[in-house]
Parts: sequence; C-alpha cells; structure tokens
Amino acid sequence: MNPEYENLIRRFEELPTLIAEKRSKLLNVKQQQEEISYRLSKMEKYTAAEVAQETDKDGKKKYTNQTSRDAETLKRLNENNDYQELKKTLEELGRTRDITEVELQKLQDEFRANQYIVKVLQVSRISDAEETILNQERVIEQLKDTIKNLKSRIPEEGRR
Repeated sequence: MNPEYENLIRRFEELPTLIAEKRSKLLNVKQQQEEISYRLSKMEKYTAAEVAQETDKDGKKKYTNQTSRDAETLKRLNENNDYQELKKTLEELGRTRDITEVELQKLQDEFRANQYIVKVLQVSRISDAEETILNQERVIEQLKDTIKNLKSRIPEEGRR
C-alpha cells in the first residue's frame, strides 16, 4: 500500500482517541470552572451578608442603602487575595476551555475530512479493481479469439 495512504489511515485510526482525550479535558475544565464559580459565589454572598449586618458604634446599620453595601462588598472582595486568586484561575480556565474547544473542533473537522478521503480512496480502489477485471476480460476475449484463429489454421485432420 502507498505510504501516504498508510499515514492517512493511521491518522484516521488515532483521531477518535485524540478527540476523546480533548472531550475529557474539556469536561474536566468545565467541572473546575463550576467548582470555582460556586466558591466565588459563596464568598460573594458571605461578604455581602457580612457587610449588610455590619453596624456602627450606635448599633445602626453602617451601610444604609444597597449602593453603599454593594460598593463595600466589591471593595472587600477586591482586597481578598483568595477571591482574586480564584477569579484569576477562573479566567485562565476560560482561556483553556476556549483553546480546547477550538482544538476539539479542529480534530473533529480533520476526522470528517479523513472519513471523506477514505471513502474516496475506497471508491477509487473499487474503480481500479473494476478496471482490472475489465482488462482481464478483454485479455480473455483476445485469448479466445487467438485460440479460435489458431484452430481455424489447423487442418481438419489434425484437430481430431
């Protein structure tokens, strides 16, 4: 078999494994994103509740309206190193997810293209086989004609 075809078939055979690995990586990244998003949400809610319940020395709410509570919550979250690290990790995971999705799509496209190429090669091989059979049939017909011609040249007595 042609080495080029062998390489194509080898790649075609390994693509499903590569696609499965990318899908697995993508699922893992999505799971990590969900876990971190959940942790961030808990930190945001805890900080917001803490701010909402904070009182001054007279026992009155320190932040009397939603705007001031939101601003203080945001300020505290921006100062929270754990929160900032989690946000940074979530952003990195987002980039990893985007890249992995592109890589997965590329592998899937390559697989579909190779499926088409393999089908074309199969049709080509079938066509080549049909042509070979037709050539062999022509040769057989020519041999029959040659035998017939040879028989016609042999005198009647020698044919017996």
